[in-house]
Amino acid sequence: MCRQEKKSGWLSYHPQSDSSREARKLARLNYFSPWDRVVVVEMGEKELDGPAKTITRRILATMAFMIIVVGALAVMLAFLAAKTFTDPILSMTSAMRRVKSGRLEERLPVSTQDELGEMAAAFNQMSEMLKRDLALEEKLTEQQKMASLGVFSAEVAHEINNPMGIILGYACHLETKMDPDDPRYHFVQEIRSESKRCVGILSDLLRYARLPDPEFQP
Repeated sequence: MCRQEKKSGWLSYHPQSDSSREARKLARLNYFSPWDRVVVVEMGEKELDGPAKTITRRILATMAFMIIVVGALAVMLAFLAAKTFTDPILSMTSAMRRVKSGRLEERLPVSTQDELGEMAAAFNQMSEMLKRDLALEEKLTEQQKMASLGVFSAEVAHEINNPMGIILGYACHLETKMDPDDPRYHFVQEIRSESKRCVGILSDLLRYARLPDPEFQP
C-alpha cells in the first residue's frame, strides 16, 4: 500500500509465527522514491516499554523533586516575608506597651522609608510629645500646688495677723503703764517680743504668697 500510494506510515502487528504469545511489533514505513522501494524499521513493543517506563520514572522523579524544591522555596519565602513584615510590627507593639507602662523614653529605629518607617517615625514623635506633655503637666501641677500653698498661706497670715496685732498693741500698752520693778513687767515684755516675732513670720508668709516681680528680657 505504501508503495502503491507512495506514502509513509506506521504499522502495528503480531508476527505470523505465534501471534498469541509473541508481543506485537511496531513498524515505521517510508517510501523511498529514487529506488521505488519501501524502507521498514520495526521494533517490539517490549523493547519500547523499558525506555518509556524509564523516561516516565525520570519525569515523575524530576516532577517530585521540583515540587519539593519549589515548596521549600515557597515556605522559606513566606517565612522571610512574614518575618520582614511582622517583626517591625511586633517590635512596635512591644514598644507601645512599654510606653503605656510609663517608659516614655522608648524609641524605635527608623531604618526604612516605607510605611513601616513612617509608622516608626510617627511613634517616636508621639513618644516625644507625650514626654514633653507629661513634663509640662508635672510642672503645672507643681505650680498649682505652690499657688494653692501661697493662697492658703496668705489666708492664714491674714486671719492670724489681726489678733496678733491686737495682742501686740495691748502688750505695748501694758508695758507703758507698768512699773519696771513690777514682777509681771517681764511677762509683758515676753508677750510683746514673741508677738513681734509672730508678726514677722506672718509678714514672710505674705511676701511668699505675693507674686514675684516680672523679669523683663529682650
